[in-house]
Amino acid sequence: MLTFSYSLMHFLEDGLCAFAMYTVFLHRPDAYLYILIYNFCAFALQMPLGALADLLREKQRDTKGRFGIFPLSAATAVLGVFVTFFGALLHPAVLGLGNALFHVGGGIGTIDEDRKKGLRGQALGIFVAPGAMGLFLGTVIGKVTPDQKFGFGLLAILFAFMIATMILYTGLFLSEKKRLLSEKEKLVRLDEALVLAAAAKTDEAAEKIVSETADAEKPEESLPNAGEKAQGSVVSEAAGKKAFVPAADTAPEHSGKKDSDTQPFTGFAFIASLLCFFVVVLRSHVGMSIGFSWKQGVGIGVLATAMVVGGKMLGGILSARIGQKITVVSSLALSALFYAFSGNIVCGLLALLFFNMTMPITLQLLVDRFPHLAGFNFGLLTFALFIGFLPTWFRLQNPLAGNWTGLLLSLGSLLFLFGAVLLLDREKKQQ
Repeated sequence: MLTFSYSLMHFLEDGLCAFAMYTVFLHRPDAYLYILIYNFCAFALQMPLGALADLLREKQRDTKGRFGIFPLSAATAVLGVFVTFFGALLHPAVLGLGNALFHVGGGIGTIDEDRKKGLRGQALGIFVAPGAMGLFLGTVIGKVTPDQKFGFGLLAILFAFMIATMILYTGLFLSEKKRLLSEKEKLVRLDEALVLAAAAKTDEAAEKIVSETADAEKPEESLPNAGEKAQGSVVSEAAGKKAFVPAADTAPEHSGKKDSDTQPFTGFAFIASLLCFFVVVLRSHVGMSIGFSWKQGVGIGVLATAMVVGGKMLGGILSARIGQKITVVSSLALSALFYAFSGNIVCGLLALLFFNMTMPITLQLLVDRFPHLAGFNFGLLTFALFIGFLPTWFRLQNPLAGNWTGLLLSLGSLLFLFGAVLLLDREKKQQ
């Protein structure tokens, strides 16, 4: 699947950005401001960029939203990679812009493939999950990098890996395109064979009718069932040859499916969208503000990040298999339970796993409801991530202990997200 290529690029993209921030920019006097600038450009800008991408795709419906041989989504992701690399040499704003462009392109491409293959959100978790590991490893390596020259060398290595990933994506895309063209050619040949067979059969039927008419030596209207035989058909002459073609009123009809793009925007959809937005704000704040006393050392950090990655992937898979409602209730209820005892390393790791399982579900709810706004949907939720980051950046103090914060915000997320699912179900029933 192309999603796996996007996922690998996502891992490298976020790793490159974290590494560049620590080796190039956070040694400077304006480091604290640079963190805000980068996060704004990387997360908040995805919403307007995603809306712009949706608009361009809408205007290019005749070319299926393509830019040359590539889909517009892939072209945007590749552009984001190059902007990211130059941003690592120039300024955090450019670095963040490249990150935003990649996420918009990769997010739209993944949403398209998820919908095309009927994965019901499984691809979404696979795409977003590796970014957390890339961010963690990029941060760790960036902190131990001895000087900027060595840092630039590692940047070059990471960039080479990203180029290799893009080559892999190109190969996968061209292979997929070749397969689809081959299937299309087979269908065209099958259609031609069916048309020729139908023409031969109808010519034979027409000749039989004419032959019976001549042999009977009776008026045409006295032939038994003549009207039934000719019903639904017309006989025409072209170049002296009789031909039998289906009549216009009996031609097969192609019933169109309901276009969800024209679904009216209701109060149910508006409130459900807000609830999904708030859920992501809470998730972002939990990730930024809650620390664990046992989270010491790189090994434990990798294990904790693996729980976050696994939770995002597992959430998309379970949601598609057992349903969104069961996944939401079970994962967030267990998250609240384990956060209450998160001072224990096992409970803390399980809390991270279950809390992150609803990430692909929030995006899938919006994608299902607004399928023509894939870029905006993705950007809206990343803007929520930026909002959740702000209390930490402003150094606002949380009076509650980390375990109580995790427990309460897990329950709040449960109420908000389950409410969003119920509202969208209610909307469907009323249509």
